[in-house]
Amino acid sequence: MAAPGVHQIRRGNKHSAAYYFRQILGNDERPRTMHAEAERTERTLLPEVVAEVIQRNEARRRARRAVWQAHVRTAQAWRDGYERMAAAAATRAAGVDLDAGGLER
Repeated sequence: MAAPGVHQIRRGNKHSAAYYFRQILGNDERPRTMHAEAERTERTLLPEVVAEVIQRNEARRRARRAVWQAHVRTAQAWRDGYERMAAAAATRAAGVDLDAGGLER
């Protein structure tokens, strides 16, 4: 028998595990979901169906991230092109002599 105050390992069933897990989460101030907890858990410890859902979710996130990064690169290329055209137009306009009506002399 262990001394008082020493924790002893006790094996429960899936219902007691779920109960204690909810108790732990209930005492934690941070918002969490079961999905977030599953993502933090080693894949080998998760049921196969849960691990597959996590894997599909990560694949969707990677795909969305790639699409977003491509969008950002395209937007930056358009912005850079616009700035080059505006700078070239300003340079050309600086070298053109206009009269009071805005026409070239």
